[in-house]
Amino acid sequence: MVRSATTLIAILLLGLVLGAGLGYYFGASGAEPSTVISTTTVTTTVAGVTTVSSTTTETVTEVETNTVTVTTTITTQYPVELVDAAGNTVVLETEPTRVVSLSPAITETIFALNAQDKLVGVDNSSDYPQELEQLVAEGKVRRVGGYWWSALDLEAIAELQPDLVIAEVGAHIKIKDQFEQLGLKVLYVRGGAARSVEDVKADILLIGQALNRMEEARSVTADIDAKVAEITSRLEASGAEPVPVYVEVGAYSGQLWGAGAGTFIDALITVAGGSNVLAAYSGYPQLGYEDVVAAQPSVIIATASYMDPGMAQGYLDEIVSRPGWSEVPAVRDGRVYVLAGQAANVLVRPGPRIVEALDILAKILHPEIFGEPAGPEIVSPAQLAAPKPGPPQIAVPVV
Repeated sequence: MVRSATTLIAILLLGLVLGAGLGYYFGASGAEPSTVISTTTVTTTVAGVTTVSSTTTETVTEVETNTVTVTTTITTQYPVELVDAAGNTVVLETEPTRVVSLSPAITETIFALNAQDKLVGVDNSSDYPQELEQLVAEGKVRRVGGYWWSALDLEAIAELQPDLVIAEVGAHIKIKDQFEQLGLKVLYVRGGAARSVEDVKADILLIGQALNRMEEARSVTADIDAKVAEITSRLEASGAEPVPVYVEVGAYSGQLWGAGAGTFIDALITVAGGSNVLAAYSGYPQLGYEDVVAAQPSVIIATASYMDPGMAQGYLDEIVSRPGWSEVPAVRDGRVYVLAGQAANVLVRPGPRIVEALDILAKILHPEIFGEPAGPEIVSPAQLAAPKPGPPQIAVPVV
């Protein structure tokens, strides 16, 4: 409705410009602008999960010289009523100014929406962007405990007196009653429970609506759409076949955890031209070595957010030496990748940086189309086999 109104106004104004024959840039003649404001209330459903009632204000500015400048601003009109990913109705009487984020993906989204000035608390795992560490060091943002509900410091959260806590359904819904007892207003997003790219976008839009950053949220989701469209079109044009891939999100003492069907990682694999060998499993299943051998992936991707590249090399060596894995095509062909640090985070965090995750995945799965993956945090046998630069050679003059 809003877009149609904007289009109609733009067409009418464009007719005025063409009729006049020649226009000038705004300010060239010092003419004062006249403004027409159109306000429309809409209700939208995103990804079948989040229903948002909102008011948008569009401003169209005309200049007497017949040059037209059209500026569209999308603002939340408070009070606003939101239905979050847990099905709760959350009413925000005013724009939140003291916000606590309980996951890295939420924190990264808040920064991507340029709303970091509202942050007063974050979980211990939030480590991006670098600006966050400076805010913590200056005492402007406080750490409030670990990512999972059992590791949170509820008293520390309450002491910050937030007017909004943004949490994840999977990680934090178990302490919903405790949040309520402390009088905390909590907005739940899907977060780690996201099942698709659309779910990730829905989270970003919901946070944008809550924090009065809808323009920024739509810009971020448009970037995601553009990356998906780019990769999809290039894969279709090349006629590339999906590559069987196994994504390992954890390993300990012979037990493995992978990304199965119904996860946002599974969705990213599909977009990037892969076929998830764990599609028969749901969520993040626990596996044995033999399960991966039976799956016969052509590519193995292991995530290790807590590792630096040096540690990741050790992880890679452990993977390729697992019992029976010498017969796995990915190991045999040298297509095993360990993502360390932020290279892992972009893949395991359902936030705005999934654009980067898609880029990495597409290059790993289809280097013939997108180029070889590169970067110190992407460790592979090919990278380890590459010749290392030796010490600089110093020419010694002959006397």
